[in-house]
Amino acid sequence: MAKGRDIILSLLYQQDLSGYDINEILTKRFSHFMPGTSGTVYPVLRNLEKDGLATSRTVIQTDRPNKKVYSITPAGKTKAEKFLASPIAPDEFRSDFLFRTYLGINMGREDYTSLIESEKRSIQSRLDQLMQDYDGVKDEFMSAGMRYAYDFGIRFYQDKLDFLQQHPVPQPE
Repeated sequence: MAKGRDIILSLLYQQDLSGYDINEILTKRFSHFMPGTSGTVYPVLRNLEKDGLATSRTVIQTDRPNKKVYSITPAGKTKAEKFLASPIAPDEFRSDFLFRTYLGINMGREDYTSLIESEKRSIQSRLDQLMQDYDGVKDEFMSAGMRYAYDFGIRFYQDKLDFLQQHPVPQPE
């Protein structure tokens, strides 16, 4: 599984970014398929600099505070390439919804219906957010891989919704 340092190095491999830019990418673009918190960005950037994998420069701005922009070093590129060429970790799938559905302790038909309707709303909200995020970036340069990841995520949420809409509420035992 990718760690914060691998993710940030991979982003810097593509382009120079500020910590703010990285936070935006993590919270808006990657949050649908990669766990991570924006609170780790600045400590990771400091460590990347300390380890010689990234450098920073201050960009003077007149209309707002100056910002620090980070660049990947040759050693950082090597590290990012090694990570990107490493074996892909299996997807981790955890679902509080399925856990509760599976157990079904003291759940009657109305309870199942409520649980499923809540899950449908949650999935629809995540799908809407992903599509909004995609709409916000699709006019920018997008590689085939970026488009593929968005399409995969959209299909993933749509399939989950389709399943919930097409399958009746389980009968309590």
